Amino acid sequence: MLNTSMLKYAISEDLIDNKSGNTYLKPWINAGAKTFQKVSEVPDNYILISYHVPPWRQPYKDWIKSGNKHIEIDYGYWGVNNPRRNTRRVTYMGSHNINMKPVPYSRVHTLNPAIQPWKKINEEGYILIIEPQPKILLERTGEKLGDWSNKIKDILDPHWNGNIKFRRKAGGKNPGRWSSFIEDLKGCRAVIGERTMACVEAVMLGYPAYTIDNSAVSLLMGNDISFINKVHQPDREQFLEHIAWSQFYPEEFSNGRFVVDCVEQYQIFN
Repeated sequence: MLNTSMLKYAISEDLIDNKSGNTYLKPWINAGAKTFQKVSEVPDNYILISYHVPPWRQPYKDWIKSGNKHIEIDYGYWGVNNPRRNTRRVTYMGSHNINMKPVPYSRVHTLNPAIQPWKKINEEGYILIIEPQPKILLERTGEKLGDWSNKIKDILDPHWNGNIKFRRKAGGKNPGRWSSFIEDLKGCRAVIGERTMACVEAVMLGYPAYTIDNSAVSLLMGNDISFINKVHQPDREQFLEHIAWSQFYPEEFSNGRFVVDCVEQYQIFN
């Protein structure tokens, strides 16, 4: 049995970026989370919940830097209402849950649309590079988009002399985001990105994807860019179960403390 009595959850008003947070924070409220006005008021022995506030933004940044425990809620990896996801991923101690474990039971049936088989490798295809949004990149790293693009080219250059195509990371509200992404994937050999759900989506759609950082898709594909010369298509079963245990639908957030129980069972106590 899980020893949940030791866990104390905190909700801080300055880590909720919009009104819909009330819906997605409800499971922790049901679990007895205490609400504080500011992060500075939260005791260190609480697990702090962040709703759509990124880890590079204050005051969340300092909480993480101090080594305190935290849970992030952000848009999911996959959802039915593309191009806008209605799922939310919930990750303990990091923007991505990058620790695959044996799942308590299968949730892979919750992934929708249905996962597609690996596509035949397009040997003549281009490398599709997902650009970050310039404003967020500058805020997160102090880096300008042109410098970031040159960095990616330098990383890629020793391993690839074929065509590349840059795709600007588009927000979910962009009505053309999903259809244009599908079209870009059709002509690619592999996808490369950094901190982007597009890489996970590509893998689920059957296209190899690699990241230059350590994020969710790295668990399946690794983050060694040299793999683009010998693209592999590993079994995705464990990875997909992992994703399913890291994201939830709105109705699941409305089901008592179900989401909290899942996070504790798989991510915290497993």
